[in-house]
Amino acid sequence: MPTRPQSSQWFEYLYFLRFSIFSWLFLLVLALLDWGNVTSSITRGILTLDSGWQAFYAAFFVVALHMTALITARNITRNGEARFLTPAPPLLDHALTSSSTPVVWTALAVSQIPTVFILWYLAHNASIETQQYVLFGTHTYNIWFFFLAGTLAALLFWYLVSLFYYWTYRPSPANPSPAPAALIFPSCMFGDIAEAEPPARLAGFIKSVTAVVLKHIACDGYAKTPTDPLWELHFLSTVSLIGIFLLYLFLYPLTGPVASSNIALYGQISLSLVITAVFLAAIADAGYESSQPGVPCKWARRVKWTFILLALILAALFIFALIYDHNTHSVRLEMAFPTFGSILVLAGFLLWFFSGAAFFLDRYRVPVLTTVLAIIFVPKLITPHVSESLVKNHHPRLAQIFDFDHYYTVQRLDAPVDLNKVLTPKEVLDSRAPDVEEPYIIVTASGGGIQAAEWTSQVLANLESSFALEPALLDKKPYTFHEHLVLASGVSGGSVGLMPFLLEYTAPDKEHPGTTLFPAQPTTVVTEEPTTADSKQLTLTDRITGPSACSSLEAVGWGLAYHDLYRLITPIRIPGLRQDYLTADTSPDRSWALATALNRNLHDEHCKTNLERFTDLPPITDGEGLTLKTGAEMLAKGKFPAFTFNTTAAETGSRFLLSNYRVPRPADLSVPLPNDPKPIPMTDFIPAESFLQAYASDGVANSNPSVKPLLYADLSLATAARLSATFPIVSSGTRIPPGYTAHAYHFLDGGYFDNDGTASVIEFLKSALGDDPDNERKLKLLLIEIRDDDGQVVTTDSDDLTHQNESVGNSFKAPSWTPLTQLTGIVGGLWNAGHVSIARRNRRELCVFERAHPKLEIHHIVFTIPNGADKISPLSWNLTSGQLASITDRIATAETKEAIAKSIEWVKNARQNKSNNADAPSDVCRAWVEPNSSTTTRPVKP
Repeated sequence: MPTRPQSSQWFEYLYFLRFSIFSWLFLLVLALLDWGNVTSSITRGILTLDSGWQAFYAAFFVVALHMTALITARNITRNGEARFLTPAPPLLDHALTSSSTPVVWTALAVSQIPTVFILWYLAHNASIETQQYVLFGTHTYNIWFFFLAGTLAALLFWYLVSLFYYWTYRPSPANPSPAPAALIFPSCMFGDIAEAEPPARLAGFIKSVTAVVLKHIACDGYAKTPTDPLWELHFLSTVSLIGIFLLYLFLYPLTGPVASSNIALYGQISLSLVITAVFLAAIADAGYESSQPGVPCKWARRVKWTFILLALILAALFIFALIYDHNTHSVRLEMAFPTFGSILVLAGFLLWFFSGAAFFLDRYRVPVLTTVLAIIFVPKLITPHVSESLVKNHHPRLAQIFDFDHYYTVQRLDAPVDLNKVLTPKEVLDSRAPDVEEPYIIVTASGGGIQAAEWTSQVLANLESSFALEPALLDKKPYTFHEHLVLASGVSGGSVGLMPFLLEYTAPDKEHPGTTLFPAQPTTVVTEEPTTADSKQLTLTDRITGPSACSSLEAVGWGLAYHDLYRLITPIRIPGLRQDYLTADTSPDRSWALATALNRNLHDEHCKTNLERFTDLPPITDGEGLTLKTGAEMLAKGKFPAFTFNTTAAETGSRFLLSNYRVPRPADLSVPLPNDPKPIPMTDFIPAESFLQAYASDGVANSNPSVKPLLYADLSLATAARLSATFPIVSSGTRIPPGYTAHAYHFLDGGYFDNDGTASVIEFLKSALGDDPDNERKLKLLLIEIRDDDGQVVTTDSDDLTHQNESVGNSFKAPSWTPLTQLTGIVGGLWNAGHVSIARRNRRELCVFERAHPKLEIHHIVFTIPNGADKISPLSWNLTSGQLASITDRIATAETKEAIAKSIEWVKNARQNKSNNADAPSDVCRAWVEPNSSTTTRPVKP
């Protein structure tokens, strides 16, 4: 048989090792993309670790990923000739299969080269983002201290895995496997444990299981014969994967966004005891003799007791942590385990899965990715129809097994909401803005992830404080910001930032018992001898801004690494316990975890927002306790402003209101039955639907009475904020559970329709003022627009020739297109049309609307936070220390202070009737054409 050229062998083995190589390079590529600011809006928050524990876990799982890449590469190289009938190139074979101690250490060192680089890059990010790392709350440590601890823990873990392998694996005497392969560490580190007799019964169990499998497939590359033990590296891979999976299960309840419920707690404790008992039983029969008769094995007794004590200690620590978290609701590890760690866990599992699938399928020339994707997704194309059929045939419990849809959490109502008691925009103005001589306030908050959330909270808190402390507004009729806020319209991150501000309306007023208004603005109180930051008693501003700045990204990573992972890879869904499938999602996911974390951040020790720290402030309702229905009731009583968290219906692309008010349909609009001969009359104004109209009531009077919810639902503020901020991949598009309606739209980020929130403001005002230009309703409005950009998109003509030529050389606006750009331009054009140009459209329509209502006066103030070339705009749900400092620094800039001062100045003038008269050009229209700043005005050119 002719000898094959080595170049051919190299190409073949590079292909066989493709998944190991990709995993080995994965973190290097991720770091380079972040360093080059290609993906940094998302990845910077992931690759910047917030605490020493996060650094510890990051180092542990970085080492684990690259160790897995080494093991899978060794396995394929060692057993590839038997599997693929192609020997590995001599150099590769020597590097990965030689048992020589220097070669083994060299291979281990080479496998960890990306570890050194990625840890250096994580330390680099920590430095430029000014992160601090504290141990037990006393001293600041260098991040490398925690990296070293995590690396040593990882090496200890893999040493124990290798030790367990040497202790339990034995080749068949009749059909010995190939000579001992080079594994992770040199064999000299394990003494004579490989000679201990008899080995633990685990080896026999694995042999029995693999024998059943190998009888039905070709055993080439796996074992000598179907009845022989697996070859060493397959056995080591099995032991390694079991160890990683047990660690994965160990971390599940401890890293969840909330402490476990009672039933989950008992189940997790029982499972841990069962796993511990099974493990102890699997090693209980291991002996102390060596393979030489009458000669004891020196290592056997120590190794056996090491694993027994280790199992008992870990089980005890696990149960203690579960009970402690459950009783104190501390969720200590949720913030300690980084999102980066969740990504590494997923990458490790994917590497095991795809390298194993490739080793099996490459023999038959079957494409791995195509096959895996078909196995995963083809059943999921069928199961929705099966689930729907089972629901129709009254088998809901069976239906949920085949239902892979994602549902958001709602609160079931015993009776429908009376829409007559939910205020319309006109009724809101009549009750919340009754004085025609008094100026009132509307706020819009744009999307943009956690930066938009924190920027929104910071602006609102400073506006509230500045208005409260302005002497000119503290006359006989005090003017406060929160009492004159008529409407707040948020999108995505802006909605998340609005939530803590709105919750302050639920705080009981100390001076007027029985009412729920903002408490009097307190001053900062510090103890006599403050030694730590924890000694500070926090203010109202702290309570408003703290939750938005606190990370929720770890919760998203947890949901993705656990519940969404099993949903992806399994053909059926695991039913939930003691939950009604029709009225509640029986399985949490990353979206549920995000909403839970957003609510937890309102009162969490990690975020320094727990109630005990606000000793001078009355408690507030949390994000789950305040719902759209209760918000509507408070609005009707004059104790709350109107608000909407805007979202987008994926199926129609329409705006959907998660609001505490309703926009009435035109009187001539009707929705008859399909066989109704009455035609549907045309109308020029069909408002956006709202949650309370669609899911909490029987519908408006002129709607089809036969189409109504099966059950009635209410929505918490925390879930509403999450729905407004639903960007797929980070969080899943979700619909209401099927018990409320058989068919419902899935909600996505409100920014898909309008990233500013201005469209809902225009709709609100149009509904309140009507179309009659002779409407006598006088209204002075301060429109505050909180934007997560520099505001220039509406103050420049981005389509003129000058701007087009200025874009030359800008990589995001390349003047010439390649064939690739022709494809990406489809997505880019859709994105720019729905996000970049939307602000100009909103400003124009607002201007047109104001011109149509002479009695309407709108003064427009824009708060912007520019994202320079040297600054990263974080779109994920994690802020680094540097990014948070940039936001707080922006609040202190002259531009922001000037915008606040102009807001107060306009209110003072408007109260004295010194504002623009009805004949002057509208303020919002002049702001729209201003090329430099929309907070200044100039006459409109004729």
